[in-house]
Amino acid sequence: MCSSDLDAKIWRGSSESIAVGVIEHADIVFPRGRYDKLQATATVNDPLMAPLTRGDVVGSVQVRLKGELISEFNLHALEDAAEGSFFSRTLDDLMMMFE
Repeated sequence: MCSSDLDAKIWRGSSESIAVGVIEHADIVFPRGRYDKLQATATVNDPLMAPLTRGDVVGSVQVRLKGELISEFNLHALEDAAEGSFFSRTLDDLMMMFE
């Protein structure tokens, strides 16, 4: 599995999103001719709150073949996410009440 970067919403941070992805090498073995039947689903912990450090586990990626789970990998923060200002944290706290 190659590491494709995804963006995930982050609350109470200095930015609105953070890049996430798989950082470990991931080999997946499956029957020949079944590549089109593979499905990868990324799940991000919700809510994702700042501060975060590069490498923190923030979710998982599940790989399925015809609906059967064949592999699962941790999803990591690919960058640091600093805590936002007092104003932005307060605004995010208010917005989370309506999510």
